[in-house]
Amino acid sequence: MSARSLPNFIHDRYGIKVQSVMRPGRGLINDNFILTTPKGRFLFKSYRLRSRRQAEFELSLLERLGRLSFPSPQPIRDLDGSLVVAWNRRPGALLRYIEGSILTRAKARDLKNIGTLLGRMHRFLRPVLQPVPRERFDPPEIARLIRARADSVASRPFRQASSLAQTVKREFFSLSFPKGLPTGITHQDVKQENIVRTPKGTFSFIDFDNAYRGTLLYDTLTPVIWLCFKRGKLDLGKLRAYLSGYERERRLTRAERKHFLDALRFRLLREAFVWPLRWLDPRMAPHYGLRFLRAYRLLGKEEDAVKRIVQSGCY
Repeated sequence: MSARSLPNFIHDRYGIKVQSVMRPGRGLINDNFILTTPKGRFLFKSYRLRSRRQAEFELSLLERLGRLSFPSPQPIRDLDGSLVVAWNRRPGALLRYIEGSILTRAKARDLKNIGTLLGRMHRFLRPVLQPVPRERFDPPEIARLIRARADSVASRPFRQASSLAQTVKREFFSLSFPKGLPTGITHQDVKQENIVRTPKGTFSFIDFDNAYRGTLLYDTLTPVIWLCFKRGKLDLGKLRAYLSGYERERRLTRAERKHFLDALRFRLLREAFVWPLRWLDPRMAPHYGLRFLRAYRLLGKEEDAVKRIVQSGCY
């Protein structure tokens, strides 16, 4: 999508003069543009796969987090007071650009700080914001996907596709999914590329496109599966650090502790299945699918240690 009309559009809708436009790369669900202006740098998002209502949900969430001084992108209302604008027949939004670098490697102390941030987000947002219709990734939705699409994943053109699909289908339906676990607004995608380390050394979360009201425990485990495993093996020290940070802000309930191990298994199986299913990148889809399946298989060696850590609450 051409950005030639964007400077004039931003000036007309926001009263901000754009000096330059840079496109950092094509996102999976948005077209993103970094704008340099006399007022600093901004990010303009053009939503390719989100409705106006879904975009408004994300931006309202970010606006509320900003009022609570939570480190996340802050949306800018246009001259008419709207969070969402229409540009080239798509919903669009202007946000403050967060300066810094994407997290590449997380040490234990980083995991503690990331856990603290996610715990704070869950605590801040649990009682607010009504949900909007959109795709979800909690167990009922993943169960339906596996029943309907396991054969499709099995037919993907990589060597272990059939084995992956069969293993996920068999193992998923052996797990326990209790009702009544705490729910709230979940980010769903707190991983390396969605964590910015600012010049001051603090962290900010970005990319709230997948946020929805869901089960907090499953969202809590997203940074665990992305940042606490190395070559398929769970780093127990990083897990302790992460949980110690998270529980600074929000204590896990007794039910969450009891269900923690099955929830971790679920999150690994979910990623193992969803990446090959989407097939957005023919190279990375099987890479991530097999990566998380390997982690699932190796988790059995650490199950007792994980139970002890979580049940004791001593990190």
